Formats: sequence, structure tokens, C-alpha cells
Amino acid sequence: MMPNDNFDATTLYIKLGTTCNSQCLFCSIAGSKIGPYLSTGEVLDRVDIGREFQAGVLSLSGGEPTIRDDLLEIIKHASHVGYRVIQIQTNGRRLNNRDFVQSLVNAGAARFIIPLHGHQPSLHDSITQVDGSFQETIAGIRNIALVAGCDSVLGNIVIRRK
Repeated sequence: MMPNDNFDATTLYIKLGTTCNSQCLFCSIAGSKIGPYLSTGEVLDRVDIGREFQAGVLSLSGGEPTIRDDLLEIIKHASHVGYRVIQIQTNGRRLNNRDFVQSLVNAGAARFIIPLHGHQPSLHDSITQVDGSFQETIAGIRNIALVAGCDSVLGNIVIRRK
């Protein structure tokens, strides 16, 4: 892996796969086979290579990274090898479980990037095509705010005609 236009010398971006627990209308990878679902070993190898290139920030995305069984292992490894900041780009739905949020933060996650797709539950849920997803995401944001040791929650807004 050589630095190129898609590699920021300070941040390593790893797309873990295409699997997700939402079906967002605008998603460019939904139902797609574009890009591999990386094994745990492949992810850990990329994390190590990123450190060799002096990356200090690790950004994990998907699909949906929080549905992976190995996410805590990946975060712990990244923390162990010296990433300053580990961020997760997530729809936030699984973060509605405060214990899960605490385990992510304890493992080393410090920043979460979470989208809201509307100001009303009905709009957000119609875009994600999952009833109750707005409430799960809001609960997730609330849980992050309540967990000590979390650096920040960043918003991600997709503007659509709907």
C-alpha cells in the first residue's frame, strides 16, 4: 500500500465491508458486491501498515462497522499499535445500547460520525427503510454524550430531494 491521492498521511480509512443493518435509499453500496468484506486478519494487517506509514488517525466505515463481531478486537489492536484517534463512521443504531458504547470507548474508540437523514422520525425512517431507526440513532448519540472518555460525535448530513 503506497500513499496516493486517497491516502491522507495522517488518517487511514478502512472500509470494512458492504453489509449494513439499514437500507438507505441513497446508499451507493447497498446490496452491492463492490469491495470485499475484509476478514479480521486483513483489517489488522491494514491497521499495521497504516502505522508503518505514520497514520495517527484510524477511520473505520462500512457498510455498518458496528454489526461486525470483531469490531472490539480491531479497535483494541489499533489502540495498542498507537493510533491517536480511532473513529467509527456508523449509522448509530447499535449505539442505542450504552454498554456497547462503553465497550467501544474502553477499547479505544474516541470519535463517532453519525448521519441524521431528517428532522422527524418518519422522514429519517423512510430514508433508512427501517422503522424506529431515528429513535435508535438519537439514543446512540445520547449514549455517546453520556460515556466518559469519548472525544466527540460528528454529524453527517446527506441532502436529498425527499
